[in-house]
Amino acid sequence: MKSVESYKFELYPLTTLFIGSQEAWEPYEYVLKDGHIVKVKTTQLLNRLASRSMSEVESYTNAAASQPVDAVAMIDREVLQDGTLVEEAFPAPADFASAYAEKIRTSVDVLAIRMPCRHRSNAYIPGSSLKGSIRTAFYALMGNALGYPSEAEVFGYGTGEGYSRTMFNDPFKRFKISDVPVPHRMLGLKTISQFNIKLNKPGAPDSYAVCVGGLMSNFNDDPLALIPTLPHRGELKLEGDVKFVTYFEEMKDKLNVPGIMHATRTFSRGIVEYEMKQPLVGPWYQRFFNAIAPLMQMPDVTLIRVGAGSGRMGTSVLIYNDQVVAAEIGSERTNVSKNPHPATRKLADGIPMGWALLRFIHQ
Repeated sequence: MKSVESYKFELYPLTTLFIGSQEAWEPYEYVLKDGHIVKVKTTQLLNRLASRSMSEVESYTNAAASQPVDAVAMIDREVLQDGTLVEEAFPAPADFASAYAEKIRTSVDVLAIRMPCRHRSNAYIPGSSLKGSIRTAFYALMGNALGYPSEAEVFGYGTGEGYSRTMFNDPFKRFKISDVPVPHRMLGLKTISQFNIKLNKPGAPDSYAVCVGGLMSNFNDDPLALIPTLPHRGELKLEGDVKFVTYFEEMKDKLNVPGIMHATRTFSRGIVEYEMKQPLVGPWYQRFFNAIAPLMQMPDVTLIRVGAGSGRMGTSVLIYNDQVVAAEIGSERTNVSKNPHPATRKLADGIPMGWALLRFIHQ
């Protein structure tokens, strides 16, 4: 018998979120104008240069490959002449112009601007990313009771006795969570950098990215002052839909939306408790989790992590009960509990990325 459970959900970004795509604006594809980053229609630019002289095209392509300062100067002249070459523009952070002026002459790699999923005008957070964080939480709790076997065994589609032999019976395939559109007003440019938690030191920025803004966007923001205001910050709310399709009655006892909600809440509370005791990215991080802790007592609220830096959520499976969790290699199990943390964490202007609050609402 088939039945459908329908829910709405609300997503509140706490820190910067970046769900990346393969698209990037290279430093010779945009210019700075009046405090804005202006993306140029490169194809139209090349067509215009070709209509005048192929030598101009050659000059531009050579400059783009080896002298981006000259390529940008050529673009700048063309954009000044005709605004039809502008693809789009968005405000540049206050310190971007100085960094751009320095890096364009030395190391241009950091000046590539990474874009979110789809085009900025239609950016979204993939439902698959949200689903992945939820699946991790569910596996952490169910796997704990079973000694952390494979996901196939935990979710009931493994090859052992009593299990189906096809992954198409994975119940999570019947859990549908929608993509989350992000309004233009919540997008902005952020520095993405690394922090090596094993050496306890920051790394150099690896790029700029157009990110989803959160409640806290500046390292000087005080989590203890801002997070309690979250219920009144409607401008941060993102919305989506959840549907869980049950094809067989017996599956309701194994996996259902209330069960998923409970598992995710329980898992995230364990993460908060652990991180409060062992902050690995300085005192700001500890204040962040101290501020989140009271919200985690609300029955319909859970903490998730998505996008760049979300691997932290996955490795949290290893620290959830502070016990041995094994990675299966053939018939052997390798103890990985001594060092469960990834080597680095993604930061956006000094703040750990990807944290958000999720709230389910039954329809």
